[in-house]
Amino acid sequence: MGEGSLAGSSFRVLVVDDDPDVRLLCRLGLTRAGHEVLEASDGEEALALLERQGADVVLLDLMLPVLDGHGFLRRMGERVRQVPVVVVTALGRAEELLRGLELGAVEYLTKPFRPAELVATVVHVAAASPAEREARRERSLARLGKGVGR
Repeated sequence: MGEGSLAGSSFRVLVVDDDPDVRLLCRLGLTRAGHEVLEASDGEEALALLERQGADVVLLDLMLPVLDGHGFLRRMGERVRQVPVVVVTALGRAEELLRGLELGAVEYLTKPFRPAELVATVVHVAAASPAEREARRERSLARLGKGVGR
């Protein structure tokens, strides 16, 4: 899994989204950049894949069937500190994103996103140290907090 310098690193990314088109877009962008992609369509499937195969980073849609993104983050518990999560949601729903970050996600992306933005976010989050991830999460919380009247 992800070792080495940022430029030459290859990461295993678990993409969790119920929309097969979004998973395809993510898979294409990430595999073209040299990363391995695992896919799940709901939170339960994602937890099982994470347990069996592991990942360097999780790309997590919040609106999922069976077990939604917030439930996934709660079930991950402290493990979210070892496997960073990037929350993905449509329309920039600040309250949902804020809740995801409060549950331990490191960063967020708003749909629609460009493949280059996706790859850059995944690489930076996966390659970051735990302290850098926490700083990134704090910056994301501060950006979102301003958008929801905090």
